[in-house]
Amino acid sequence: MTRSVAPVRRLVLLLIASAVLAGAGQAGAKMSSGRTQTLVRTADVGRSVTSSASPEGRWYSATSAFNQPIPPGTPYRPNDASLISALVNVAGEPLGPNLSTSAVYFADADTPTVTVHDNFPVCDSGSVRVPIPRGARTPSELNPNNLEPTMVVMQRRTGIEWSMYNITAPSATPLPSGGSPRCPKNGDWNATIVAKFDPASGAGGWRGLANEACCSTSASSIYSGAGLVRPRDVRSRAATWGHALSMTYGGVLGSFVYPAKSHPGGLCREVNSCVPAGARFQLDPSFDCAHTRLLVHRWERQACRTMQVYGMIVKDTPCYWPCRGVGYDTVNSYSVRLPIGRRVDGGGSYRFPFDSASGYREMPVEILRHFHVIDWAKWTGARVLAATVEPSGSVSLRDARDRAVVRITAARYTIIVRDRSRTHSFRLIGPGQAVVRSSGRKYVGTARWRLKLVPGTYVYLSSARSVASGAAFTVR
Repeated sequence: MTRSVAPVRRLVLLLIASAVLAGAGQAGAKMSSGRTQTLVRTADVGRSVTSSASPEGRWYSATSAFNQPIPPGTPYRPNDASLISALVNVAGEPLGPNLSTSAVYFADADTPTVTVHDNFPVCDSGSVRVPIPRGARTPSELNPNNLEPTMVVMQRRTGIEWSMYNITAPSATPLPSGGSPRCPKNGDWNATIVAKFDPASGAGGWRGLANEACCSTSASSIYSGAGLVRPRDVRSRAATWGHALSMTYGGVLGSFVYPAKSHPGGLCREVNSCVPAGARFQLDPSFDCAHTRLLVHRWERQACRTMQVYGMIVKDTPCYWPCRGVGYDTVNSYSVRLPIGRRVDGGGSYRFPFDSASGYREMPVEILRHFHVIDWAKWTGARVLAATVEPSGSVSLRDARDRAVVRITAARYTIIVRDRSRTHSFRLIGPGQAVVRSSGRKYVGTARWRLKLVPGTYVYLSSARSVASGAAFTVR
């Protein structure tokens, strides 16, 4: 467990009158089929699958689990009812945004670097040069109540991402972590975990999957920036925020599933109450986000619809089970207020609409009763392929780890097709030379295909080329 700061609670939501609860009851009940019936609409997912060359755009790749909407028909866990009962009756708190989380800053290739000392497992066990922008502040500097500050720096153009846990500024005494020592001031930045995720070395960075390398600053080893609600999200007029949310939850088992790569160490052993790190919660698609009287503001309805289309992925835990702790994470609300322009998400001097005593609201526990847990043995967002058609007509097909597809297992896959050509299309030809799917020559945009790939040899190519010139891959 790497973060013990409890979710920020600024306003206790008053109990809703019985008439209001009756309105929520009309919003939808538990689905008896045991499967999601999410209706994925262009307005909900279109923005999330467009490419981005700058961190002002979408974070992480189109094949990241955080950018994958939950496919219709995805089953829930067999013990879904008991897991949600624990969410409601043990966690038992309204579900709201955690504002005191990671500060995220943007750097350019020419941003001057500073020295950050890595003080784990011993003082100054190493150091890294990081382009921390001038004017950036640690979460503890911005809010003294943040006892385990995390900072992320995303570099434009290169895609490199740095993540630093328990970070302190040059003027502060370094913080210890676990068994690490308390180190003396040295006039530099310090942290107990310093991780560099560089696409050039296969680590992914802010354009990758958000879990390629170890030693992240969360208990799940999912990147700190993944799933954070951003100023860009809340300002959008879209129905959703375009990505799964980062969930903080106390009920985490000593196990993990994709996209997590580690777990907090077996804080809970109750398999009918707790879930592994990386598990995904989904709000029942039948719940009426648009009209329920339990929600007031536009951003609340965006959050509601996001939880239906993308869900929330368990990334970290705030406490030992059984504990009352559940929330979803935002970019550090204090950091986006800084007047440092393009160095911070939202353009600087931004304030979330829920970043005040009067504006902060939480989803009442009544809504938690309408959640489900996706069956992680059936779907985690890992079986995704990305097809691209360049304006020149060249085509590519890559897997969820950004590798060229050569040999994969027979299963159902989501294929994201990004067609950038007005004269060429992406064609997939299956065993027996039958055309499985084609994007169409005049189509330009992003499409999602949900296909069952059976054993055999497949060929993908541009519409302007012969089958013999296409690239092949094998399904076993």
